[in-house]
Amino acid sequence: MESPLFSVILPVHNGARYLRDAVASVCAQTCADWELIALDDGSTDDSPSILRELAAADARIRAASHANCGVATTRNRGLELSRGRYVTFLDQDDILHPRALARLAAAFESTSADVVSGRATDFLTTDGARRFCSAASTDSAPVVSSSPVHDTLHPTPPYTASVRASVWARGYRRESIAGIRFPDGVFGADDWVFTMRVMAKVACHASLDDVVYLHRSHPHNISSDLPMRYIAAMLRAVVTVAAEWCDAPDGPQVPRAEFARALASHVQLWGLMLPCLKAYTPAENRELASALSNLRSAGLLPFVSLGHAMRYFLVRAGLKSLLPVFWRRRFRNMARARANHAEEVG
Repeated sequence: MESPLFSVILPVHNGARYLRDAVASVCAQTCADWELIALDDGSTDDSPSILRELAAADARIRAASHANCGVATTRNRGLELSRGRYVTFLDQDDILHPRALARLAAAFESTSADVVSGRATDFLTTDGARRFCSAASTDSAPVVSSSPVHDTLHPTPPYTASVRASVWARGYRRESIAGIRFPDGVFGADDWVFTMRVMAKVACHASLDDVVYLHRSHPHNISSDLPMRYIAAMLRAVVTVAAEWCDAPDGPQVPRAEFARALASHVQLWGLMLPCLKAYTPAENRELASALSNLRSAGLLPFVSLGHAMRYFLVRAGLKSLLPVFWRRRFRNMARARANHAEEVG
């Protein structure tokens, strides 16, 4: 069987609500040379039957199911099954811009890039996303860099996309990421670890100033709700990646102080972890204090945002009663997302 140009890897877990929209966005690509590897990760809703139905309607869709093992293992299985020259990832509640694969492919074919990063944008309603996708778009020329490590540590436009925590809006030459996998046991942070591992290995990265990915904002996003296990996992992941980037003989061997300062400038990272959405339980505050202590021991505390530093001080000082002061305001976009979600459910 002839290999496709693109493999799109779609992990699914109880994603029936938006799954058809995600798959439809792949089917609507102006570049038709793709395979969709849709892997159900032990869903208990209608996701498996939806995937079987969609796969029966389009031979390019390869659907499979397995017992629940988490998104990292599911994505790794997708990588093992992929046959495309290039690989990209799609989340079950998001959509690809109709020209996403075409724009990524053009950038790959006009450069020697191992990784091409485009732009992503948030949307609240499917109709809004459709209007955005139907609007005229410009074709920007890819900006190529032969220093992915430097671009990741010291991001300046257009390379800010290279340090985005997620694997959205990005294409990879499959041969360039051979052997790199998503880590297990770092809830919600596996994509950032994967991204950092990729950027430490590849020789050439290109950036596109085009939106190729639309991320749906709704109240069930992990990064929107910010559960403590997500924050703690991300902080633990920072320690793991620091060891690979700073200490490993085959890594970039970046000085820890430089690594810590660089992470502090990654708005995409500390913005996800700002502890300003809600007050946590005493046990969760102790978990955060423990994670911050580990960062301090690893020489990485400069990475921590001001919000985390304030929490750390208050918890250690026994002033936990003051913590709710820091979470009285909610992000406006999440308020709109919740209102939109309630309207859709109603």
